[in-house]
Amino acid sequence: MKSIRLRTVGIAGFTFIMLTVQQVAGSQGTPGGPAAPVAELVVTTYSGGDDGLSRRAGISTGTTATGFSWASAGSCNVSSGDSEPATAPDVGWKHSIRVISRADGQLTVFLSWSRAWDKGVRTDGGAMGAGQRVLKIGERAVIDVIEVGPSAKCGVTRVQLEISAKSTSAAVK
Repeated sequence: MKSIRLRTVGIAGFTFIMLTVQQVAGSQGTPGGPAAPVAELVVTTYSGGDDGLSRRAGISTGTTATGFSWASAGSCNVSSGDSEPATAPDVGWKHSIRVISRADGQLTVFLSWSRAWDKGVRTDGGAMGAGQRVLKIGERAVIDVIEVGPSAKCGVTRVQLEISAKSTSAAVK
């Protein structure tokens, strides 16, 4: 059985939205042992360099998740969900992630993704990829980058699709 929770967190005037999907029955964590790692797939906006992180939204899963992540309103707002946004976002992706194995502080996942919107237009046949990745707990990898130029509203210069492996205790709950 899966448990789905949506949480919104405000930090320093920014809003973070994280959709968390966790396996309730049959979890691979051991009672009293370390928490089972999960994969997080997030859309992140940046104002300037990597230290200019603005906003993040995405999905976390210990099993399998399919959904969409996007940025809208001049790339100032980010969201993720299991269905397409109601209106065309500035940029966005369709993605699917499946956890294959967990061992020795690593998570092996199969990820498929495609850029679904670019400059507010639905795209077919745009940038895409699929493959297996091995991530150490705490590691982050960039999947796709869209340079959006400085946003008049919030200064966002790029939007990225990123994947990371985290312990469930570090994931948004």
